[in-house]
Amino acid sequence: MFAIETGYAWFHRFARYAFYIGLLAVTALSVIPIAAAPSMGVSDKIGHFLAYLALGTAGVLGFSGIKRPLAVVLAIIAFGFVMECIQLFVPGRMFSGLDMVANATGAVVGAGLSGVVGIFRYSRS
Repeated sequence: MFAIETGYAWFHRFARYAFYIGLLAVTALSVIPIAAAPSMGVSDKIGHFLAYLALGTAGVLGFSGIKRPLAVVLAIIAFGFVMECIQLFVPGRMFSGLDMVANATGAVVGAGLSGVVGIFRYSRS
């Protein structure tokens, strides 16, 4: 289901770079004090979901050589858990189980989205 055509090395490289940039952005936004964090004007759970959706999509597409996309998703979820734990030491931040749910849901939906993109790309060949 998640098999991605490997003839598009540039596409996978782009997705990998997007994944790394996303990791840096999520890390930066997770460790700054809440007073300095940008406000989106909507629930922060939506922000968590969207950030991890992007990580899940880019991660699975960027590392398509990994036979088990579940490993990529679990690594992203573990990363989210670590970020939540680090927030215990950041002024104004706290660990949130609901943030973890939003993170995990985003990562899983993103991985599913990458499967759809992969199937679409494969069917067009």
